[in-house]
Amino acid sequence: MPRNHPFRTDSESFRKDHVENSPIPIRLTSDDLWERVFNFPRIVDTGKRNKLDGFGSQHNWTKRSIFWDLPYWNTNMIQHNLDVMHIEKNFFDNIFNTVMDVKGKTKDNVKARRDLSIHCDRQDLELKDHGNGKVVKPKAAYTLTKEQRKLVCEWGNKNKNASFT
Repeated sequence: MPRNHPFRTDSESFRKDHVENSPIPIRLTSDDLWERVFNFPRIVDTGKRNKLDGFGSQHNWTKRSIFWDLPYWNTNMIQHNLDVMHIEKNFFDNIFNTVMDVKGKTKDNVKARRDLSIHCDRQDLELKDHGNGKVVKPKAAYTLTKEQRKLVCEWGNKNKNASFT
């Protein structure tokens, strides 16, 4: 974001008590990126992310992606420009499952709510402790009610053979 962007000084909506003052990152070319990652290990044997020399100050990589082994990868203008169809599908699935509050598939889970209380100032979404080790996850405004979920399913069922061309 530009230096004067209002989100940089918003200490309530994004990260709790945090104002972003860091400089805008330098945009690296494919050759610059390759020069930085070509010596990194491709496989991490320990099962956990190893901190490589310079991690946190010069880079944030824990290993070299296997995509760099593809013959065309270093000529990609944007290395994260992958399979758009599957990325869109995964994005849709994550949003849909979260809004529909699908048990086991929503990204709005207990772990996410615990992280939220650490990093964000959103008391309305924080877990509520009810004693005996039980915690309750308050319903978020972005999740649908049972009636709304039923309407979405009925609409989908009614339009399953419709052409969207």
